[in-house]
Amino acid sequence: MTEHNITYGQEGGPDRGRMIATVDGFDGEGEVRWSMADPATIIAEFAGVPKTWEGTGVAARMVVHFFEQAKSKGYKVIPRCGYVAAMFRRYPEWSDLRA
Repeated sequence: MTEHNITYGQEGGPDRGRMIATVDGFDGEGEVRWSMADPATIIAEFAGVPKTWEGTGVAARMVVHFFEQAKSKGYKVIPRCGYVAAMFRRYPEWSDLRA
C-alpha cells in the first residue's frame, strides 16, 4: 500500500466540529465530525472520505489520528459512526478509549 502524505486540520468550536484530512495529490477532503457529550467524552458522529480515496488506507489513518488526538486530551470516544465503531473492533489496542 502506498504511503500518502496526510495533513490534518480542525474546524469548529469547543463543543462540536470536524477534523479535516487532506492528501497530497488527491482532490477533496476527509473528515471526522464530532461533538462533546460531556467534558470527558467525545462523540464521533461521522467519518468519511471521497470515493476516489476508497481503498487507499487514508480513512483508517484519519480515524487513528482522531483516536490519538482524543487520547492525548484524556477523552473517551462514543462511536456513533459505523466506520469508527468498526475501527475499534479492527484495532483492539484502542478499546480503552471507547466510552
